Amino acid sequence: QGVKTETEKKGYPAHLVGREAIAKVFGVGPRTIDRWVEEGAPILLVGRKRQANYDALWSWLAKKTTKS
Repeated sequence: QGVKTETEKKGYPAHLVGREAIAKVFGVGPRTIDRWVEEGAPILLVGRKRQANYDALWSWLAKKTTKS
């Protein structure tokens, strides 16, 4: 309907809903998502579902890996 973000143009949804969906897009297991939350990832709990913005989470991961 509206203008697609660069993320959506690449085939990824800009907004991810659910721990499993986030894990699938990033190629990790659901437990990794829990660990990332503990480490301060920009993943929110909305109701009973984890939610994340793809670009914000990707940026967080990039910063995390450059620190290691």
